[in-house]
Amino acid sequence: MAHHQPTLKQKIGQMLIVGFNGKSVHKNDPIAKAILHQEVGGVILFDYNFQTKTFDKNIESPEQLKKLTHELKYFAKKSVDKNHLPHLPLLISIDYEGGKVNRLRSEYGFPETLSAAAIGESNTLVAKQHADAMAETLQKSGINLNFAPVLDVNVNPNNPIIGKLDRSFSSDPHQVALY
Repeated sequence: MAHHQPTLKQKIGQMLIVGFNGKSVHKNDPIAKAILHQEVGGVILFDYNFQTKTFDKNIESPEQLKKLTHELKYFAKKSVDKNHLPHLPLLISIDYEGGKVNRLRSEYGFPETLSAAAIGESNTLVAKQHADAMAETLQKSGINLNFAPVLDVNVNPNNPIIGKLDRSFSSDPHQVALY
């Protein structure tokens, strides 16, 4: 396939990452239409649905997730703009930090993960092995953008967003950067 310069609409679309409801995608679903006709360049997947207050948004099992990401990519490949240029590759994103911030939970059938705090208490070899395992899970699932690892420094252990959720490798910025 010949490479082309992305259009302005495609470049703008690549900056949009949208969430949607559903564990599968069909051509008449709003997200499929957004990908097919509006050049939306990315989606973000969640397990928790803030509207229904239940864990039923996009993720049920490894098999279901792989099928969902395949469907999303299918609609991106089918999309062409008014100049008949193909859609840029779809960004399929997730928050997969491990530990308490983990959309791919073991109760859904995904491998167990460690928190950043637990990894920070080990060594860099363990950290690399853990990162490789998580990357493999993402690749098998069809996800190509992970919002992790984060570079938060645990300056306040009582912080409800970082310290209390074990989302930092360390209170030392150099250790955080290393990990």
